[in-house]
Amino acid sequence: MPVLIVLQMKNEMLKAINILHGEECWSCVAGKGTGSIFSLQFGDRVPRVRALNNPHLTEEEKNFDSDMSIMVWSSWNLKRQGAIICNSESNNANDGPMVQGLKELIGKKVESIHAEDPTEQIALSFEGGYDLKIFCDGFQTYGSDSENYTLFLPEVSYSATTDGNIEREGRTSR
Repeated sequence: MPVLIVLQMKNEMLKAINILHGEECWSCVAGKGTGSIFSLQFGDRVPRVRALNNPHLTEEEKNFDSDMSIMVWSSWNLKRQGAIICNSESNNANDGPMVQGLKELIGKKVESIHAEDPTEQIALSFEGGYDLKIFCDGFQTYGSDSENYTLFLPEVSYSATTDGNIEREGRTSR
């Protein structure tokens, strides 16, 4: 891919990530069976065509999708006031430190976003001194044909791929 196109895509994704600024996290989906993969939901609640039947989800999560979310496959850490409370290596039992730590973000708004290059790492700061850092190192785990994280917006999704590129796809109705 030509360098100019890569730079344009990175700039486009940086603008897209900043849409999360000021948004409240209303759901976090993580836990046993997903490894260190998790997603955070923001924005409007979109009624699902069919409710999910997962006993680990809240009624809201079973019945509503979000119009904006971020799903993370690569390594990450979550700090509260500078101290790590969980990371991608934490125990992912449904009542374990990973799930409980990530759930602390529910009800918190994104205060700032730092991402000089969205294919290297991004950091989201939330109310209450929470900082989520996402490292784009998924190549080590998933190889060159996967994503580090994906940002889902109402009309489009952006993925930071493990080969250092950005992919953009239109979203279909849910």
